[in-house]
Amino acid sequence: MPTREANVRKVRQELPLPTGRLPQPTLILICGLPGTGKSYLAGQLAEQLPLVVVASDQVRRLLFPQPTYSGEEHGVVHTTCQALVDQLLREGYSVVLDATNLQHRHRERYYALAEERGARLLILQTTAAPETVRQRLQGRRTGTLPTHASDAGWEVYQDYAEKIEPIRRPHRVVDTSGEIAPAVKEIAHLLAGSPVPLPPRLRARLICNPAAGQGYRLADLDETIGYLVRQGWELSFVETHRPHQAIELAQNAVREGVDLVLAVGGDGTVNEVVNGLACTSTALAVLPMGSGNGWAREQGLPLEPAEAARILSRGQIRSVDLGLAGSRYFLLMAGIGFDAAVVRALSDEGRQPLWPFGTILKGITVAVNYLGEETVITLDDRQVSGQTLLVVIGNTRLYGGLVQITPHASIDDGLLDVCILQGKGGFQQLSQFALATILQVQEHTGGVDYYRTREVAISSQTPLNVHADGEPIGTTPMTFRVVPRALRVLVPREVPPDLFSQT
Repeated sequence: MPTREANVRKVRQELPLPTGRLPQPTLILICGLPGTGKSYLAGQLAEQLPLVVVASDQVRRLLFPQPTYSGEEHGVVHTTCQALVDQLLREGYSVVLDATNLQHRHRERYYALAEERGARLLILQTTAAPETVRQRLQGRRTGTLPTHASDAGWEVYQDYAEKIEPIRRPHRVVDTSGEIAPAVKEIAHLLAGSPVPLPPRLRARLICNPAAGQGYRLADLDETIGYLVRQGWELSFVETHRPHQAIELAQNAVREGVDLVLAVGGDGTVNEVVNGLACTSTALAVLPMGSGNGWAREQGLPLEPAEAARILSRGQIRSVDLGLAGSRYFLLMAGIGFDAAVVRALSDEGRQPLWPFGTILKGITVAVNYLGEETVITLDDRQVSGQTLLVVIGNTRLYGGLVQITPHASIDDGLLDVCILQGKGGFQQLSQFALATILQVQEHTGGVDYYRTREVAISSQTPLNVHADGEPIGTTPMTFRVVPRALRVLVPREVPPDLFSQT
């Protein structure tokens, strides 16, 4: 029997390879019952984007011209597909896997491949009305429709329908009973990083945090809500009353098919909404009413909610990366060490009304006695060890809405920017670093290292505090990684230069 390597070579010889590449290597995992349009969807996507289509039915026909569909044959087909997908991702290609993928254990193997190769994962589930499927499968048997190398009939569809296992990860359902061109166009824009205009009729939900930095009264939002309704937006409104509730409310919006969630509050509210929307098709927008308003400042959005709404109503949808700190997503940055200790101290004392002065004062208090800790920091394939005072992992440039600690970061480049301050610590070294950051010369300051990476693992002799977007989330050891294009955001048509790497 031929080896797996020989099978991969045989199949690859028959695959047309695109000349271009997507900005980030991507694995599109198409799942669905026979006759639900998997191959048609894969072909349509490949016409729009530089993708390699790996279809399990075609692999089977190449390796077994007279297939028997035995267990051994299934095993050869699956291992060949997995090895081929792995090889293509390692070479920087983006791949569409066209297979039923009905069981969780089969899908898990591809989830692991995408993560190991640093590829973006997009899961698409095809569906169609049973009568439509029956007609398609009958047409294949009579020759009136293309077979796409599949012999599956109505009996196989019915058998498989009893074995399908729910997809546990965020995914998009594509109903192929009708026209799929709009869905294909939207997915193509998403993967290519191209801006997408707002739909003419938008379902939006405001998630409002009454405890945000500036606070608000419902009357404060009347003008804003009225303006958006006049633009044709269908708006609903919910408030948070306890920590982390915004995550649940955002998840509810996703389940209800809401197009856009507007986070009304500060960076903490935004972070919670991000954690409810990550890896879904529901987009995020922000009406700034917090203290720092880092994401609003990052995109050049006015800090007056009514004016921000007017600009966003003429905005565009973009896809951006997220960082993942342990199991917590972050949009802006994560911090480890000194700054996270400040965040923790502020959190323990409650909200600081005189931002940023309360934060600065607390930072000075903590800095007086703060010492470096022995750490081991692994960045992809390199390792840094020694006494560490501070690590900032930036997905964007602005830190706290004020300064740039990671000045080379772009929010869609598939990388995290890491600034490490090493040393024994004390007020003098930390104040020198703060001054260097204000003057934007921190990269030329002793003890400062700067890296760009996909993954960072940090361990320390003494657990170090960690924050994500200014919210305390735990202590080291912790692993941080980038999740490419994991969030859709509504931003102004004109954004600051270099916020995005893709135009």
